[in-house]
Amino acid sequence: MDVNLSRRALALAATAGLIACASGARLGGDTHLREILALNTRARGGANALAGVRTVRSSGVITEPAFTVTGAYLASTDGYARVDVYHQGAHVFSEGIDAAGCWTRPDVSQQAIPGSERGEAALRHAREFNLYSLEALADRGHSISLSPPEVIDGVTNDVLLVRLSDGFETKRYIDRSTWQVVRSRDVRPLHVDVDATAREIESIFSDFREFQGVRSATSWIERDMNSGDILVRGVTQGVRYNEDAPAERFDRAAPPVAPIDA
Repeated sequence: MDVNLSRRALALAATAGLIACASGARLGGDTHLREILALNTRARGGANALAGVRTVRSSGVITEPAFTVTGAYLASTDGYARVDVYHQGAHVFSEGIDAAGCWTRPDVSQQAIPGSERGEAALRHAREFNLYSLEALADRGHSISLSPPEVIDGVTNDVLLVRLSDGFETKRYIDRSTWQVVRSRDVRPLHVDVDATAREIESIFSDFREFQGVRSATSWIERDMNSGDILVRGVTQGVRYNEDAPAERFDRAAPPVAPIDA
Protein backbone atom coordinates (compact mmCIF):
# COMPACT_ATOMS: atom_id res chain seq x y z
CA MET A 1 0.00 0.00 0.00
CA ASP A 2 1.30 3.44 -0.94
CA VAL A 3 0.88 5.89 1.92
CA ASN A 4 3.02 8.69 0.50
CA LEU A 5 0.03 11.03 0.71
CA SER A 6 -0.16 14.37 -0.98
CA ARG A 7 0.95 17.17 1.29
CA ARG A 8 -2.05 19.07 -0.02
CA ALA A 9 -4.50 16.55 1.42
CA LEU A 10 -2.87 16.75 4.83
CA ALA A 11 -2.78 20.51 4.63
CA LEU A 12 -6.52 20.48 4.05
CA ALA A 13 -6.85 18.27 7.08
CA ALA A 14 -5.08 20.97 9.06
CA THR A 15 -7.51 23.81 8.52
CA ALA A 16 -9.28 23.45 5.18
CA GLY A 17 -9.31 27.22 4.95
CA LEU A 18 -7.30 30.38 5.38
CA ILE A 19 -6.59 32.10 8.66
CA ALA A 20 -7.37 35.78 8.20
CA CYS A 21 -6.08 38.91 9.88
CA ALA A 22 -5.48 42.49 8.75
CA SER A 23 -2.90 43.70 6.27
CA GLY A 24 -2.84 45.69 3.07
CA ALA A 25 0.15 45.06 0.82
CA ARG A 26 -0.02 43.83 -2.78
CA LEU A 27 -3.80 43.85 -2.97
CA GLY A 28 -3.89 46.15 -5.97
CA GLY A 29 -5.83 48.94 -4.25
CA ASP A 30 -9.10 47.09 -4.94
CA THR A 31 -11.64 48.27 -2.37
CA HIS A 32 -14.07 45.44 -3.16
CA LEU A 33 -11.31 42.87 -2.66
CA ARG A 34 -10.47 44.36 0.73
CA GLU A 35 -14.13 44.20 1.73
CA ILE A 36 -14.32 40.52 0.75
CA LEU A 37 -11.22 39.72 2.79
CA ALA A 38 -12.60 41.60 5.80
CA LEU A 39 -15.88 39.67 5.59
CA ASN A 40 -13.95 36.39 5.40
CA THR A 41 -11.96 37.46 8.46
CA ARG A 42 -15.16 38.07 10.40
CA ALA A 43 -16.64 34.74 9.28
CA ARG A 44 -13.51 32.89 10.39
CA GLY A 45 -13.62 34.32 13.92
CA GLY A 46 -12.40 37.90 13.73
CA ALA A 47 -9.06 39.62 13.34
CA ASN A 48 -8.01 39.41 17.00
CA ALA A 49 -8.54 35.66 17.26
CA LEU A 50 -6.87 34.91 13.94
CA ALA A 51 -3.88 37.23 14.08
CA GLY A 52 -2.57 35.49 17.20
CA VAL A 53 -2.10 32.07 15.57
CA ARG A 54 1.53 30.95 15.81
CA THR A 55 1.23 27.16 15.55
CA VAL A 56 -1.38 24.73 14.32
CA ARG A 57 -1.71 21.00 15.00
CA SER A 58 -4.44 18.94 13.42
CA SER A 59 -5.32 15.48 12.31
CA GLY A 60 -7.79 13.95 9.92
CA VAL A 61 -8.95 10.69 8.39
CA ILE A 62 -8.09 10.64 4.69
CA THR A 63 -9.66 8.17 2.28
CA GLU A 64 -8.49 7.46 -1.25
CA PRO A 65 -9.70 4.67 -3.54
CA ALA A 66 -6.91 2.33 -2.42
CA PHE A 67 -6.59 3.06 1.29
CA THR A 68 -7.65 5.01 4.38
CA VAL A 69 -5.09 6.60 6.69
CA THR A 70 -4.87 9.12 9.51
CA GLY A 71 -2.68 12.16 8.99
CA ALA A 72 -1.24 14.35 11.75
CA TYR A 73 0.02 17.82 10.85
CA LEU A 74 2.05 20.43 12.74
CA ALA A 75 3.29 23.81 11.50
CA SER A 76 4.84 26.90 13.03
CA THR A 77 5.36 30.50 11.98
CA ASP A 78 9.04 29.89 12.76
CA GLY A 79 9.16 28.18 9.35
CA TYR A 80 8.83 24.53 10.34
CA ALA A 81 6.28 21.90 9.34
CA ARG A 82 5.77 18.19 9.86
CA VAL A 83 3.43 15.46 8.59
CA ASP A 84 3.04 12.00 10.15
CA VAL A 85 0.85 9.30 8.61
CA TYR A 86 -0.72 6.32 10.40
CA HIS A 87 -2.30 3.20 8.89
CA GLN A 88 -4.41 1.00 11.15
CA GLY A 89 -2.77 2.67 14.14
CA ALA A 90 0.82 2.13 12.99
CA HIS A 91 3.11 5.03 12.11
CA VAL A 92 4.09 4.48 8.47
CA PHE A 93 5.37 7.75 6.96
CA SER A 94 6.86 11.12 7.96
CA GLU A 95 8.14 14.24 6.25
CA GLY A 96 8.80 17.81 7.20
CA ILE A 97 10.92 20.92 7.25
CA ASP A 98 13.23 21.29 10.25
CA ALA A 99 16.21 23.50 11.07
CA ALA A 100 18.36 21.54 8.61
CA GLY A 101 15.88 21.69 5.72
CA CYS A 102 13.39 19.36 4.06
CA TRP A 103 13.39 15.67 4.96
CA THR A 104 11.31 12.54 4.41
CA ARG A 105 11.01 9.07 5.95
CA PRO A 106 9.14 6.85 3.49
CA ASP A 107 10.26 3.92 5.65
CA VAL A 108 9.94 4.91 9.30
CA SER A 109 12.21 2.02 10.32
CA GLN A 110 15.05 3.85 8.55
CA GLN A 111 16.67 7.23 9.09
CA ALA A 112 15.27 10.26 7.28
CA ILE A 113 16.63 11.23 3.88
CA PRO A 114 16.64 14.65 2.18
CA GLY A 115 13.28 15.59 0.68
CA SER A 116 12.80 16.50 -2.96
CA GLU A 117 12.50 20.08 -4.19
CA ARG A 118 8.92 19.41 -5.28
CA GLY A 119 8.07 17.89 -1.93
CA GLU A 120 9.56 20.85 -0.10
CA ALA A 121 7.57 23.27 -2.25
CA ALA A 122 4.33 21.43 -1.41
CA LEU A 123 5.13 21.59 2.31
CA ARG A 124 5.92 25.29 2.06
CA HIS A 125 2.68 25.99 0.22
CA ALA A 126 0.72 24.15 2.89
CA ARG A 127 2.49 26.07 5.64
CA GLU A 128 1.66 29.41 4.03
CA PHE A 129 -2.03 28.62 3.68
CA ASN A 130 -2.40 27.06 7.12
CA LEU A 131 -0.67 29.77 9.14
CA TYR A 132 -1.18 33.04 7.28
CA SER A 133 -4.25 34.93 6.19
CA LEU A 134 -5.20 35.81 2.66
CA GLU A 135 -4.19 39.37 3.45
CA ALA A 136 -1.01 38.43 5.28
CA LEU A 137 0.13 36.41 2.27
CA ALA A 138 0.58 39.70 0.45
CA ASP A 139 3.04 40.89 3.11
CA ARG A 140 5.00 37.68 2.65
CA GLY A 141 5.79 38.36 -1.01
CA HIS A 142 2.76 36.69 -2.57
CA SER A 143 -0.11 38.39 -4.38
CA ILE A 144 -3.87 38.19 -4.43
CA SER A 145 -6.33 39.60 -6.96
CA LEU A 146 -10.05 39.48 -7.66
CA SER A 147 -11.36 37.44 -10.59
CA PRO A 148 -14.93 37.63 -11.98
CA PRO A 149 -17.52 35.98 -9.70
CA GLU A 150 -18.77 32.51 -10.60
CA VAL A 151 -22.07 30.77 -9.94
CA ILE A 152 -21.49 27.10 -9.03
CA ASP A 153 -24.39 24.81 -8.09
CA GLY A 154 -26.61 27.86 -7.79
CA VAL A 155 -24.26 29.63 -5.35
CA THR A 156 -22.55 32.93 -6.23
CA ASN A 157 -18.88 32.87 -5.30
CA ASP A 158 -16.34 35.67 -5.24
CA VAL A 159 -13.17 34.30 -6.80
CA LEU A 160 -9.71 35.19 -5.54
CA LEU A 161 -6.58 34.36 -7.51
CA VAL A 162 -3.68 33.72 -5.13
CA ARG A 163 -0.24 33.69 -6.72
CA LEU A 164 2.61 32.56 -4.46
CA SER A 165 6.09 33.98 -4.88
CA ASP A 166 7.39 30.76 -6.47
CA GLY A 167 4.74 30.94 -9.20
CA PHE A 168 2.17 28.50 -7.82
CA GLU A 169 -1.39 29.70 -8.42
CA THR A 170 -4.67 28.71 -6.82
CA LYS A 171 -8.20 30.09 -6.98
CA ARG A 172 -10.19 30.43 -3.75
CA TYR A 173 -13.98 30.60 -3.94
CA ILE A 174 -15.80 32.54 -1.22
CA ASP A 175 -19.53 31.89 -0.74
CA ARG A 176 -21.31 35.25 -0.47
CA SER A 177 -23.89 33.80 1.93
CA THR A 178 -21.30 32.75 4.53
CA TRP A 179 -18.06 34.48 3.41
CA GLN A 180 -16.20 31.22 3.94
CA VAL A 181 -13.76 29.70 1.45
CA VAL A 182 -15.88 26.81 0.17
CA ARG A 183 -13.70 25.53 -2.68
CA SER A 184 -10.36 25.91 -4.41
CA ARG A 185 -9.15 25.05 -7.89
CA ASP A 186 -5.56 24.64 -9.04
CA VAL A 187 -3.31 22.61 -11.32
CA ARG A 188 -0.91 20.28 -9.47
CA PRO A 189 0.05 16.64 -8.94
CA LEU A 190 -2.00 14.79 -6.35
CA HIS A 191 1.06 12.96 -4.98
CA VAL A 192 4.03 15.05 -6.02
CA ASP A 193 6.77 12.48 -5.25
CA VAL A 194 4.83 9.51 -6.64
CA ASP A 195 3.44 10.91 -9.89
CA ALA A 196 4.43 14.38 -11.06
CA THR A 197 1.60 14.56 -13.60
CA ALA A 198 -0.32 17.80 -13.05
CA ARG A 199 -4.11 17.65 -12.88
CA GLU A 200 -6.86 20.20 -12.60
CA ILE A 201 -8.03 19.54 -9.04
CA GLU A 202 -11.01 21.04 -7.24
CA SER A 203 -11.24 20.90 -3.45
CA ILE A 204 -14.66 21.40 -1.84
CA PHE A 205 -14.89 22.39 1.84
CA SER A 206 -17.90 21.99 4.16
CA ASP A 207 -19.08 21.47 7.75
CA PHE A 208 -17.45 24.56 9.28
CA ARG A 209 -16.81 24.33 13.00
CA GLU A 210 -15.09 26.46 15.62
CA PHE A 211 -11.77 25.57 17.24
CA GLN A 212 -10.48 27.96 19.90
CA GLY A 213 -12.37 30.83 18.33
CA VAL A 214 -11.32 30.03 14.75
CA ARG A 215 -13.91 28.59 12.36
CA SER A 216 -12.68 26.12 9.74
CA ALA A 217 -14.08 23.43 7.47
CA THR A 218 -13.94 19.90 8.84
CA SER A 219 -14.95 17.95 5.74
CA TRP A 220 -13.56 18.10 2.23
CA ILE A 221 -13.24 16.26 -1.04
CA GLU A 222 -10.75 16.59 -3.90
CA ARG A 223 -11.85 15.71 -7.41
CA ASP A 224 -10.31 15.63 -10.87
CA MET A 225 -12.10 18.37 -12.79
CA ASN A 226 -11.61 16.65 -16.15
CA SER A 227 -12.79 13.14 -15.27
CA GLY A 228 -15.02 14.06 -12.32
CA ASP A 229 -13.41 11.28 -10.26
CA ILE A 230 -13.24 11.73 -6.48
CA LEU A 231 -9.56 11.51 -5.54
CA VAL A 232 -9.66 12.15 -1.80
CA ARG A 233 -12.24 12.40 0.97
CA GLY A 234 -11.24 13.83 4.32
CA VAL A 235 -12.71 14.47 7.76
CA THR A 236 -10.89 16.56 10.34
CA GLN A 237 -10.59 14.98 13.80
CA GLY A 238 -9.50 18.16 15.54
CA VAL A 239 -7.50 21.38 15.32
CA ARG A 240 -5.41 22.95 18.09
CA TYR A 241 -3.80 26.34 17.86
CA ASN A 242 -0.77 27.72 19.69
CA GLU A 243 0.45 24.55 21.33
CA ASP A 244 4.08 24.70 22.38
CA ALA A 245 6.05 23.68 19.28
CA PRO A 246 9.78 24.41 19.61
CA ALA A 247 12.14 23.63 16.74
CA GLU A 248 13.06 20.30 18.32
CA ARG A 249 9.51 19.01 17.83
CA PHE A 250 9.96 19.22 14.06
CA ASP A 251 13.34 17.52 14.01
CA ARG A 252 13.52 14.52 11.69
CA ALA A 253 14.67 12.36 14.61
CA ALA A 254 11.91 13.53 16.94
CA PRO A 255 8.94 11.34 17.88
CA PRO A 256 6.01 11.54 15.44
CA VAL A 257 3.16 13.99 15.94
CA ALA A 258 0.21 12.14 17.43
CA PRO A 259 -3.29 12.37 15.96
CA ILE A 260 -5.88 14.32 17.93
CA ASP A 261 -8.49 12.07 19.52
CA ALA A 262 -11.79 12.31 17.63
